Amino acid sequence: MSDCEGFCCDMTAVTREERGRYEILRAKLEAAVVGIEELADGYSLRIDVSAFPASELEEWISFEKKCCPFFTLTMDGHAEALRLKITGRSGVKDFIRAEFSAIRFE
Repeated sequence: MSDCEGFCCDMTAVTREERGRYEILRAKLEAAVVGIEELADGYSLRIDVSAFPASELEEWISFEKKCCPFFTLTMDGHAEALRLKITGRSGVKDFIRAEFSAIRFE
């Protein structure tokens, strides 16, 4: 059994250049979260679109899906009210809270 209990990020799934862009987008995403709803299988994050527009969220999702395929990532809403749902199988909420520690989940 691995030490990551099924939630292992594949850091080789993105290039060095993509990783730099990913880190910039991730910091912007974490700073743009203005609300959190706990779901049975993850979290729904309300995003300040003036700080993190839909185009950047889509770009971040494309990177995140490469390195963390165990997440189900969905974006919904429109220009004024954007939500990112991060969900997955049992145990994913603990991983989300640890991985996105800059976001206050409580």
